[in-house]
Amino acid sequence: MIWRVVGSEGTVQVERGIQDGYHGYLVTFYPSGKSERSSFYPFSGVQEELTVFAKDIANISFKGMQASEADVRSSPEEGARDVAVIEAILKSSFDNGAWVQVDCIP
Repeated sequence: MIWRVVGSEGTVQVERGIQDGYHGYLVTFYPSGKSERSSFYPFSGVQEELTVFAKDIANISFKGMQASEADVRSSPEEGARDVAVIEAILKSSFDNGAWVQVDCIP
């Protein structure tokens, strides 16, 4: 899948891909009349969330941080939202890829 935006001073293209074994986005800028520049940005959302969660647990357990000070990504609500998405993915896959409404977790 490729996304491309054409502007008055050049074009930006974003493409999903793999580099050095990592999945991510290759972003290429094609400035008008100049050489192109590319950068690769690996996907890191789950890894970052797990790192933040582990740090929050350690800070609460050993450094006296209050649970209310933890990153919002470590909240029970965010965990419930993640589970709702996973459940919808599984339900869809069991139903041959049918559209599934993800449960709304306030």
